[in-house]
Amino acid sequence: MTTVNTPALSQAVIGGMLLTHDCRLRAANAPATAHYAANLTVLLGELERHFPAAERARLGVRWNEPEGGFFAVLDVPFTADEAAMERCAREHGVLWTPMAPFYPAGGGERRLRLSVSALSEAQIVEGVARLADFVRARA
Repeated sequence: MTTVNTPALSQAVIGGMLLTHDCRLRAANAPATAHYAANLTVLLGELERHFPAAERARLGVRWNEPEGGFFAVLDVPFTADEAAMERCAREHGVLWTPMAPFYPAGGGERRLRLSVSALSEAQIVEGVARLADFVRARA
């Protein structure tokens, strides 16, 4: 969390130093970018596999398909609050982030964020299967 909300002046100074010493962030970040892209592809594929179109329609489940990054947002048929998150973690071994706190004016109560930044492909496959069980049980 040391780079979240870093002041623009600090970013400019560090950016200048990197350029002066011929460091290119795109090249330096290539392994992480490839990892995130691969994990996001696995996540989206597993969501599709566990929630085919007919079941998505029946349950009211849907998700975004980001072109980059390492998380997706899932709409679910229940209130995705801290109590539901805790129950999912305790009973199914899957942790996610409730989205309502990201809506200061209200909203997002039935949305959760799935992050795959620090997971292996096997963990994502297993986690989506467990999450699907939780969603079906709560629907």
